[in-house]
Amino acid sequence: MLHRTTRFTKHANLPDPPLTDEVEKHVKHELPGPTQQSFRIDYNGHPQGPWNSAAALVFCESFLDNDIFADTPFDKVEHAFTTYLKRLREVYRVQEGHYTEEERKARQKRDALRTRKLNMYDRRLHAASVWKHHLKRHFEALVKLGVDGMSSDETDHEAGIGSYRVINKAWRHPSVRLWLRALDWLHLISRLGNRQQFTPGNLPRERVPSDRFSKRSHVPNLPRNFYEEAYINGLSEHALKVLNPAKEYELVFDEEISR
Repeated sequence: MLHRTTRFTKHANLPDPPLTDEVEKHVKHELPGPTQQSFRIDYNGHPQGPWNSAAALVFCESFLDNDIFADTPFDKVEHAFTTYLKRLREVYRVQEGHYTEEERKARQKRDALRTRKLNMYDRRLHAASVWKHHLKRHFEALVKLGVDGMSSDETDHEAGIGSYRVINKAWRHPSVRLWLRALDWLHLISRLGNRQQFTPGNLPRERVPSDRFSKRSHVPNLPRNFYEEAYINGLSEHALKVLNPAKEYELVFDEEISR
């Protein structure tokens, strides 16, 4: 999250903004907005628009969690953040004209990765909604996992055109990966028409397993069995409290779906 004492100039390293699709889906309540773990600002949106209002709430709650600032009135913190946000938008627009070619390519690469993760998340949500009579509870669990709970990937030229090598999440239990892959298969099945041919539209790109792991932060408040046991055991008492694992969740499908 933004540091409270950070001073921004045209050379400051601002966090990347959310994708346009993410903002639109957040407005439609199809995706959660910014979180402490993934705090981003919609620099092109209105300071008090839906995404930035959610960002203000996350920031204010984090700010007031600090004992030093706990007695500060919420509305004063919110007003200060909104004013600060106007300055960030100005800095961002100035920065848009100061990226080097290398920085611009790196940003495009990050945006492409985020888009693939968002599309993958959408496909899985779609599968859970198509089979809603059997997967209602899985839909709710998937929403809690969110886009940030999806694994990353990178282009894999060795595996062939259109292939991506999966970068696993160190904190996520392998059983969650198998559960998500089952949802991927259900999505493909939902795309089959009466003639056993896929409906129009691009099919998901091939994702090749790997032994690489991402160091990105975990998603908190998930069922305990969503986390790798070794990861939980390696946390400090404070970090475990912040993780706040919930009761275990049964990662199985109804018998009719399993057939």
